[in-house]
Amino acid sequence: MLSNVCNWLYYFTKAFDADAFSVRWYAQVRGHELVTRRDLLPEEPDHPRAGQRYYKLQLGKLVELPHPIPSRHLRRITFILTSGKRLTEAWEINDLFLGPREHDLLWRALKEARLQAERHYIIHEENAVYRVDFAVICREGTLGVICGEPSRTARPHLLYFTPAQIDAAPRKCVEAIRAAASDLGGPAET
Repeated sequence: MLSNVCNWLYYFTKAFDADAFSVRWYAQVRGHELVTRRDLLPEEPDHPRAGQRYYKLQLGKLVELPHPIPSRHLRRITFILTSGKRLTEAWEINDLFLGPREHDLLWRALKEARLQAERHYIIHEENAVYRVDFAVICREGTLGVICGEPSRTARPHLLYFTPAQIDAAPRKCVEAIRAAASDLGGPAET
C-alpha cells in the first residue's frame, strides 16, 4: 500500500534495456545513516574517495507498480519529489514531479492542451547548460519555460511567466508557449 511516507523510486537507466528510462518499482525508506565509501564498497579500500561520506539508505521490500512510468525523452534523473497519490496516478515521468502550485497549474494546462512538455529539464546550448521548469522539444531546438521573474541573462528560446500570470491565465501562457514552439518548427514527434 502506497502512502505519503518516504518512498524510494527506481528509475532504470540505459543499462536495463527494455525497462530503460522508466520507473517500475518502489520501496519504503526505513532509515538512513552516514557512512564512508569504504564502508559501502569494501572491495575498493584504496579508491581516491574511500574516506568520503555518503548516505546509506535502509529500504523495505521492493514493490512493483501496476504499470511502468516511462520517460518520453531519454534523460538522467537523480531525484524526484513526489507523493504516493502521484505515483499511483502517473502515466509518465513528468506526472510524478511535485512542485509549486503554479508549476502544477501550468503542467495541467499543458496536458489539457495536449502540448507535450518535459518538467525540470536541462538545456544544453553551445556556451551554457541550464535548468528550466518546462521544456518543449521542437523540430529546430528546445523551448525553455521558467516560472518566475526574467533573468538578466538573455537566452534564445526562453519564456518567463510569473506565478501571477500563470494563476490569472494558464491557457494564455500555454498559447504563448505554443506560438514560440511554432517558431522552432513545432513540437517534435515523440
